[in-house]
Amino acid sequence: MDHATLPIIIFILLFSGFIITMIMLTKRGKEVFLRPINGLKVIDDAIGRAAEEDRPIMFNLGFDDLSVNLFCSLAVMGYVVRKAAKLSMPVYVPLAQPLAYAMAEEF
Repeated sequence: MDHATLPIIIFILLFSGFIITMIMLTKRGKEVFLRPINGLKVIDDAIGRAAEEDRPIMFNLGFDDLSVNLFCSLAVMGYVVRKAAKLSMPVYVPLAQPLAYAMAEEF
């Protein structure tokens, strides 16, 4: 630890203590407030709107090759596909990369 100074070490210890304290509180059953993500609420509204209008859903994964953006959009696509399947809605997923096709097919 050539570059670690005393304030950095103190910060790491305090931050680690906070994380460990929160883990211990949740194990004892204390509710922890997590702020909801507004974008996920909009996804549910859009799927519901498509179901009401009896229109298919189109989900575009983007044009990236194997990158973090592709994996994140695959996770969101899985959520959308599960919600749409409950409502018997078709989901179209146009893909630009052959490797993305193999991964998207698993969802």
